Amino acid sequence: MSTSRAIRLDAGGGTVAAIGLHEVIEVVTEGEMAPVPMAPLHCRELLQWRDQWIPVFDLAAWHGLRLEPAGQFFVVVGYPADVGGVQYGCMRVPEFPKIVELSDQQACGLPDDAEWERIAISCFKGEGKTVPILSLRKVFQLHDRSCKTGAVDVAGAPIVG
Repeated sequence: MSTSRAIRLDAGGGTVAAIGLHEVIEVVTEGEMAPVPMAPLHCRELLQWRDQWIPVFDLAAWHGLRLEPAGQFFVVVGYPADVGGVQYGCMRVPEFPKIVELSDQQACGLPDDAEWERIAISCFKGEGKTVPILSLRKVFQLHDRSCKTGAVDVAGAPIVG
């Protein structure tokens, strides 16, 4: 039986997802934010992190939730870039992420939800919930496409793409 570790992201309202533990760089609770005007709710901000602006993916907003979190956490992630190196982004969640142990026996099909199919690569059952495992490449490619339409960069210049 093979096992692995993941980070469980609780977006509130019963919405949960996971990413690989190896994809997490750090968790931060604050930082300078810049709005992305006219972008969808799930990608309306950039976070300044280590002298660069990285996209913020709001998991609750992606799933149609409008929660007022008591706190917020930005899970800074890294994944392989198409041209080599590492791409960075972050996932906004209202609760501190939790490390979970996964086994092959927990694997299951994705929820019957077209939105999860767009960004998840697999799924597991844990703590009584079905938990989609996200593909960060899919999440942030979708983020890039969604957020460039009609958006401006942090300096106010139009983003064309």
